[in-house]
Amino acid sequence: MLREGLISAGFDTVLLETRHVKAALSAMTVKMDRRDARGNAQLLRMGWYRPVHVKTLPSQEVRAMLAARKALLKGVARLHKSILQIVRKDEICTRLMTIPGVGALTAITFRTAIDDPARITKPRDVGPLFGLTPRRYQSGETDVMGRISKAGDRMVRTALFEAANSMLTRSRSMSALKRWAINVAKRRGHKRALVALARKLGVIMHRMWIDGTTFRWSRAKTATVA
Repeated sequence: MLREGLISAGFDTVLLETRHVKAALSAMTVKMDRRDARGNAQLLRMGWYRPVHVKTLPSQEVRAMLAARKALLKGVARLHKSILQIVRKDEICTRLMTIPGVGALTAITFRTAIDDPARITKPRDVGPLFGLTPRRYQSGETDVMGRISKAGDRMVRTALFEAANSMLTRSRSMSALKRWAINVAKRRGHKRALVALARKLGVIMHRMWIDGTTFRWSRAKTATVA
């Protein structure tokens, strides 16, 4: 920093309150760097100034990080608004959002990742495509099912997990799909229920896209797309 450099060089250094300096120099009809320097020198000689507290370097560094964070958050807000505008005009996204727990980001993430639903011939292939099916090791008499493969698009997998969690824990609406997931949680635990629900959500979203339908709440109708 300039101030620290001057101090280390042996100069007495003071920072002036900018508003006071501006008010004192405002009487000058012509603004020039040389006249500003002369005016500042006069202020120092007469003592017509108010010194400003200088923050320590660690504090200045943190303040710079806070300012950068604020700027990034403004940028995120603008991007989020732009994405919402795209989603509102997209018929497929608005249809997918009829599923409880599926918001704008989940819908647009899934839609842009699939891109062309016809490239997936079987709806059950959605799960393996995004790494939502268990790994399997088979050799001779050994046949072990492990954790999910986590293959494919991570953003889609995360979005489907968030949608599943929202349906199970935050949505107050009850559907046959949610009731099924609750029963899975009772039998196999919450984490496995989330995986199963995320996988089934992907299947249903793809089927809705192909069929041109909205989410079906009853057990009989849901079974046709699950």
